[in-house]
Amino acid sequence: MLAFERVTPRTIPNLARFRKELARVAQQGYAIDDQETDMGARCVAAPILDESGSVTAAISISGPVTRISRDRIQAYALATKKAASAISAQLRHSR
Repeated sequence: MLAFERVTPRTIPNLARFRKELARVAQQGYAIDDQETDMGARCVAAPILDESGSVTAAISISGPVTRISRDRIQAYALATKKAASAISAQLRHSR
């Protein structure tokens, strides 16, 4: 059985919630760590895809919640997705 160790009160606590979060990430094209690992820290990440469209890496930005505020998450997500897309395109062209 998969164990979910709670690191902070915001850590995803179980498989059902984890699967729900994965579905949301796949739909929106980016992930958020909203104080799930460290209280006071937030992260926005987007996948880097290889030539077959498979995730080969990721790019993220992290910082304190005072800098990556909830009202700025969408802007950071857009910038992170744009950077990931550019890197993905470069990987496809370099092969």
